[in-house]
Amino acid sequence: MVTAEGITVYPARCEGDRWRAVWYEPDGSRRQCQLVSQQGLAARLEKVTERLSADAPSMLRSGSELIGYYLSDDRRPAERAWSRRHADTQRDLCARYLEPVIGQLASQDITVADMQAAVFPTPGGKHWRSSNFNRRVLKTAYLATGWRGADSGSRWTWHSLRHVFCTTALNTWGMDVSDVSRLAGHANVRVTLEMYVGSVAGALERARRATD
Repeated sequence: MVTAEGITVYPARCEGDRWRAVWYEPDGSRRQCQLVSQQGLAARLEKVTERLSADAPSMLRSGSELIGYYLSDDRRPAERAWSRRHADTQRDLCARYLEPVIGQLASQDITVADMQAAVFPTPGGKHWRSSNFNRRVLKTAYLATGWRGADSGSRWTWHSLRHVFCTTALNTWGMDVSDVSRLAGHANVRVTLEMYVGSVAGALERARRATD
């Protein structure tokens, strides 16, 4: 039997024999797989069918190749100074967090869970669920710093923590506004100045006093 995508399927010839499939990738390479059951083979061929239908051989590239493309100089043209300036940081983060998780996987096999494991790794090497992370990491951190009491009915969000960092860095630690701007990912220093030093900062302070 030959499918519409050109995959030839050979049924098992006798009890205990295996089902087998043979196909050619767009680059001409011959591939095959075999499994004991027809259902198992069909499940295995789902991704093959998806790849061949999309004519996307790059989906077979490894995670390491994907990372290499992301870090390539071609993706950081001269007019994108920010990207070039942070190239070493991007490379270090990819080597530390991404490569161990997706480096050996085919691009087509990388899942959301893999990316979560790279961004939010647990001590056991898996990934945090958002509810567990908020309860066991984030809440523990803000209680330890005294930013919020244990009986508070509300919780911190990533956006509110960003405000806490910028405000603390500028007003308590005395960091240079240009450094805080870079760390916060603002488009330019003016955004940081207007939000935390200028008129907006004054409005935020007046709102805080009004609700105390």
